[in-house]
Amino acid sequence: MSLKFVPNVGLRGSFQVTDPFKGILIDQAIYEIISVETIPSLILRGEDPYADHYEPYGVGEDRYESDRLDNTLILTLQCDQGDMVHIPSSFILGLPAIDGVIYDLTMLGVALGALPDYLDLEELKIKISDLILDQAGVDCTIVESTYGPPQLMRPDQHRGMESYRKSRVRNAEGSLQRIRELEAALESSKAKVELLESYLISIGIQKSSTEENPT
Repeated sequence: MSLKFVPNVGLRGSFQVTDPFKGILIDQAIYEIISVETIPSLILRGEDPYADHYEPYGVGEDRYESDRLDNTLILTLQCDQGDMVHIPSSFILGLPAIDGVIYDLTMLGVALGALPDYLDLEELKIKISDLILDQAGVDCTIVESTYGPPQLMRPDQHRGMESYRKSRVRNAEGSLQRIRELEAALESSKAKVELLESYLISIGIQKSSTEENPT
């Protein structure tokens, strides 16, 4: 049975299809109709709609003949990743879901330029990850990679570049250092609390002994 609507080129959304075409669509991907063809028009162009769009998916000739007589359309769908598929409209359940919210897999890229290979970027990656969590509410993994061929700098060039780079660092104290300082302060506070608790317990014991044995 064919669709109860005429699909228009440019229609975008998440299409729901029946077997055997379920497996050829990327799950939850957004597809756009880029072509709508009738079976007779394909035949007039010398194409074989059954061999191209039915037989490869195990659909029998009886179903093809039924679709041909029912004026089934051949839709060409393309997703944002570029994958293109051809599906007879009789295997599409209805209009694509267009009332949802589109989610994109997102990456942020930061090019740092040429840096000395001994420079430790772990602290910077933690800061970036913390900032993204604070601003976007997303836990992320910061991946460090290099690109392009390595460059060998003369010692005087290296000293000049390092001096300039370090002069622009405005926050030399990193979060790792602050974490260590806070942990040390917490341990110190715990020790003081334990000492105070021991003192209060000892006072309580002495008081109880005094009350039990008045002089």
